[in-house]
Amino acid sequence: MRHTRVARIILLALLSLFIAGCGGGHKSSNTIGPVAKVALTPNPVSINAGDVVQLQISATDAAGHSVLNQTPTFSANNGITVANNGQLCGGAWDSLTTPIVCTPVAVGAAGVQSTVTATVQGIASNAITVFVHLPITSLTVTPSGFSSTTCNVTLPAGAGAATGVQQSATVTYTAQAFNNGADITASVGAFNWSISDTTIGTLAAAFTTTTTNTATAKLPGAAQVFASANNVNIANSQPANFVECPVATITITPAPINFSATGNTQQLSATLTDSTGAAVTGETLGWNTSQAAVVSIAATGIATAVSPGRAALTASCTPNTCNKNLGSPAYSNTAVATVPGTSSTTVYVAGKASTSLIPITTSNNTAGTAIALPQLPNSLLFSPNGGQAFLGSSAGMMIVNATSNTVANTITNMPGTVLAVSPDSSSVLVSNPASSQVFLLNQNGSSVTGYAIPNATAADFTPDSLRAYVVSGSTVFVLQSGLTTSKQIALGASATSISMLANGSAAFVGASGTPFISTCNNVLSAGPGGSPTLVLTLPDGSQMLGADSPNLDLIPVSITGATGSCPPAASAPTTANLGSAYTPQQIIVTSDGQQVYVTSNVGGQLLHFNIAGNNATPITLSSSATTFTGGATPDSATVYVGASDSQVHRIDVASGTDAQQFPIGFVPDLVAVRP
Repeated sequence: MRHTRVARIILLALLSLFIAGCGGGHKSSNTIGPVAKVALTPNPVSINAGDVVQLQISATDAAGHSVLNQTPTFSANNGITVANNGQLCGGAWDSLTTPIVCTPVAVGAAGVQSTVTATVQGIASNAITVFVHLPITSLTVTPSGFSSTTCNVTLPAGAGAATGVQQSATVTYTAQAFNNGADITASVGAFNWSISDTTIGTLAAAFTTTTTNTATAKLPGAAQVFASANNVNIANSQPANFVECPVATITITPAPINFSATGNTQQLSATLTDSTGAAVTGETLGWNTSQAAVVSIAATGIATAVSPGRAALTASCTPNTCNKNLGSPAYSNTAVATVPGTSSTTVYVAGKASTSLIPITTSNNTAGTAIALPQLPNSLLFSPNGGQAFLGSSAGMMIVNATSNTVANTITNMPGTVLAVSPDSSSVLVSNPASSQVFLLNQNGSSVTGYAIPNATAADFTPDSLRAYVVSGSTVFVLQSGLTTSKQIALGASATSISMLANGSAAFVGASGTPFISTCNNVLSAGPGGSPTLVLTLPDGSQMLGADSPNLDLIPVSITGATGSCPPAASAPTTANLGSAYTPQQIIVTSDGQQVYVTSNVGGQLLHFNIAGNNATPITLSSSATTFTGGATPDSATVYVGASDSQVHRIDVASGTDAQQFPIGFVPDLVAVRP
């Protein structure tokens, strides 16, 4: 009873197109032969009782030419009728010549099945099957078979858990149709299928006349499989998860890399395994360098020696270019690349009570012309590519161009203390306790994003520069590229610092027990012990250092294993007594990972530990001054630190001596070495 006169007129017009207009392109009737083949579509047809579907008919001669001006006749059974205009009724038409009302056929849970054919010039078409059934009130899709070893995956954004398969493996899905809870699947006859992301998996068929279909895994990630049924009143299923197990381990080779000269290149390769230990190919990785000014690395994995020094190279599987829609990153081992030679760089000296920024050239150890700062600085950090120095202030963040030695810009809507600069030099974090905010500058997008994070004291980035971990009292906030909200991780105790392991697998926190957060799942793990107030990774990622007065903690970390050790394994620390009780200001590690220096409140000394020799030998200063901040040159030959005697002290690493002092004229409590 649901067909209108308007619909009848439209459908009659459609049929007339077949009768009077098919087979265009053959203007001469002499070229058209008798009908040799008749095709009837769609097939099969799935409808509710009383639904109407327009059938499509094509008639061709032996040469495949369309035959025009033909009137078909139809045959159907089991209470199903087709009008002369090709309209199929899920029941009985009131008239086959002028159909208006389609009276539904009586159906139960088993439905009604009919066979329909069309005949033109005595030539019968193919037979189509018509399934007439009760209305589908719900449709489900359920994974019912996995062809390989599986993995359990927690999906992001509260989407629950799912079972994944290895690359190239398959998952079988079964569709079920229901009418108010009664299973009517057998009466439906056919299903259409789709998958939300064909880069993750592909379906064996887009249409099946059975209830099952299979999806084959292509790349690690998560997608959703859907089914639909019914040609007219289409019923869509709820999604079913399809997951290929995530990349868990990445091993890059060669490692380490020893260049012979600047300008040399080295192609790195990566071997990937998923969380079951199976090999993975075809994924898109990110390639990262800790010091782009020393060794750069291209998106293809080609590393180039830029200047003398050392850099840590890693590869990363970062959602959503890798482990797509899973939210779980994975990081490789660290390949330390060494470029021989002697560095020539610049040391920048500032003070919290001065508006002068003084450059000292390391090649001749002479101070240059002071750069006038527009504000009193409170912090000083360099970009890893060596191009910029960032100085925090109460009036905004000052950016110094390290090539021209000029103040290039002051970002007035980023007042506060500079906490961290991303490894790719594109992002800078500034803490402003006065407004209980942390600001993130994205230089690529020229944007500043504010996050509600009170009293942030420390931060660090993952090697791919896409996540930052920010310490605020007893909470760590996780900031992710492209998101304006943050995830909060409760520490249970107040913390003062945080450092990302060089390979990116975990962020260690300067707090009692040295807890750490695994980047694979952002879960906090109990630490290996100790109570450091400052933490810092070694360049090769093998250990985490902790300034734990009077000791220095050395915490071995391992990420080996088929599942990528999520979380990684941190062994109990070994401790080295640095000789005095101290309050640390900064941990400085030479780029070769062999020498550790701790600036502190200990007068007349720069605390020092030789990792290679496993001994603590403080550096005696030329005065009884205490030390503030500083840095090591990229070639690991020299360390510069600011001291309370208004001098910068140059430490010769090889001899372990305070080799030279630079009178500054103010207290140089902000010192940084340009990479």
